[in-house]
Amino acid sequence: MISKVSMLCFIIKTVIMLMHLHPWTQNKQNYYVDSNAGDDNNAGTVEHPWKTLLAVNGYKFKPGDKIFFKRGQVFYGPLFIKSSGTKANNITFGAYGRGSLPKIQALTTITKWQYSGGGIWETACERSVEKLNLLLIDKKPMPVGRFPNYNSKNGGYITYRTTGKKNTIALQPNVQFSNWLGAELVVRRTWWSLEKGVITESLPRSITYNGNSPWEAMDKFGFFIQRGVNTLDTFGEWYYDPLKERIQIYFGLRKPHNHSIMVSTIDDLVTVSDARFIRVTDLAIEGANSSAIKIIRSSNINISDNIIYLSGGKGIEATLDIDSLTLRNNYIDHCNDIAIKSYRSTNATITNNTISNTGLFPGMGVVYSALDVNGDNMLLYGNNIRNCGYNGIRVGGNKCIIRHNLINNFNLILQDGAGIYLDGAQYKKRSVIENFISNGIGNSKGTAFPHFEMTVGIYADDGTSEIEIISNTVSTIRGHGIKVHNASDIKINRNILYDSSVQIILDDDGALMGTRIRNMIVTNNICISKKGQSSLALTNARSTIGTYGIIDSNYYIRQMSQNDSTFSLKLSGLKKSYNFSDWKKNALLDVNSFTITINSSDKDLILSRKPSGSLVLLTNPTKAVEIYNLYNSIYYDLHHNKYSKKIKVPAYSAKVLLKN
Repeated sequence: MISKVSMLCFIIKTVIMLMHLHPWTQNKQNYYVDSNAGDDNNAGTVEHPWKTLLAVNGYKFKPGDKIFFKRGQVFYGPLFIKSSGTKANNITFGAYGRGSLPKIQALTTITKWQYSGGGIWETACERSVEKLNLLLIDKKPMPVGRFPNYNSKNGGYITYRTTGKKNTIALQPNVQFSNWLGAELVVRRTWWSLEKGVITESLPRSITYNGNSPWEAMDKFGFFIQRGVNTLDTFGEWYYDPLKERIQIYFGLRKPHNHSIMVSTIDDLVTVSDARFIRVTDLAIEGANSSAIKIIRSSNINISDNIIYLSGGKGIEATLDIDSLTLRNNYIDHCNDIAIKSYRSTNATITNNTISNTGLFPGMGVVYSALDVNGDNMLLYGNNIRNCGYNGIRVGGNKCIIRHNLINNFNLILQDGAGIYLDGAQYKKRSVIENFISNGIGNSKGTAFPHFEMTVGIYADDGTSEIEIISNTVSTIRGHGIKVHNASDIKINRNILYDSSVQIILDDDGALMGTRIRNMIVTNNICISKKGQSSLALTNARSTIGTYGIIDSNYYIRQMSQNDSTFSLKLSGLKKSYNFSDWKKNALLDVNSFTITINSSDKDLILSRKPSGSLVLLTNPTKAVEIYNLYNSIYYDLHHNKYSKKIKVPAYSAKVLLKN
């Protein structure tokens, strides 16, 4: 016979089990926030909504709760998310009603100005941050004041000489320099970095600052000064004094009262900390001073379908030990430093985000890249990236897939970076598949070689290994299409490369940071070179390329009017160029490869998406098959298949057609 106690225990266990199986029994709630009709003393229902984020931040939500912000309205931040949901019942922050996305904002309009002379106006910043990074004039982000100005000689850089002391640079003898103590020095130490630090000693012939760059400074590179009131001499240049909490802006003959002036007053606008199973969707997050969304020590966080606009630092920042992060379908525009940054984000999925205009103000960022991520088991898929100061995508981690991304116009502020950059000797098994990379620019201003732009489409750098680079389309790169630098065990297969200084380069320069180039498989690639460009280059600081691996079954296309020597071999510092026949004999490579000469008298070999020339490149960076009309022109692919009316280009692929 069952005792009453046993029966009671059975009933309790059954109820608990039913609550687990049927999450509706846990009393999930919807909460509403209306900045016009709400009141923070309300219950947060649709009939009686809250008014501000203070009410949201002060409430502890349960699994399954949903918090909705009314569309078409503005909510002044910050928003703190600390509660946790469950796998079956996420806590969701989203939108309700009709109209534009609800905006969580960190911007404050400044209207009280007084003239301080010399075309400069100033005002108190009542709600200040420690270091102001974002100021708008007429809704346009403005850079801080700098000396020399960006449009000055050498891109606004003053040439320095190294001194042997890490944070002290010497001025050239002909440079007259005033005292800039307390301002910020921005030093181009290398091709790929801009270091900044507060000036601690300003002497007539040298400057000392508190920088901490790991890179040695480069002699005859450049620097400029920013964040000093004496830099203000061009419309819109500004300076914020954190001690006096005052902003000064140069307007010249204009007046600030005729312009809209806004500043950011919140560092991190949305913060998710120590939380699990959170979803943030359908929000516009605007004007953060440091990071629009910052995620700390959390897991199973989903950030989807948001607009992130105007950040003085980063768009989305995931800091330390983040597991199962999903970033999908977000639009991220105008971040001064990085659009998406993660430090250790295991199992991250970063897909179908549109990222534009990242890191375009020299001195106002640190990295200047669109997507800079680190972690194992990451998927970076379908992201559309355009206009960034340094790398389009940098990935550090094991077992990562970078696929179907579209990257255009990168290395605009720095160089020696890439559309897709892979580093870290400790990381294995990364795949770069079916990406479209174009217009690698490179910025040499402030270097000892002001007319030497060098960038890379896909870059496997020092010590990397176990990488596959397959079926990518790389075009118009002021440097190298695909570069392997002191790395090994890399497969480069079925890529199309066009209009780079060198389409593919395997570079073993003997640097201690890297490894010997070995076990390479470079096959079935199409390399299309314009006049003065190279198809393939191998370098070795030692004396042999015998360990490099397999290089074969590639197609090398060039125009008739260019020099036939499109292959180069550099051993122990001695470089020699070869035509295709001599290349096969001397390098003992490309035995089964082909060279194709285009009958073109044009100065440059021009590719077109329309059948108007000897060579046509048809690209399809979409998920559907695309049909191109050939208008009865007769073309052949590299396998001798004939096309005259229409041709189908599969999803995420490209096709090269020849007229004869």
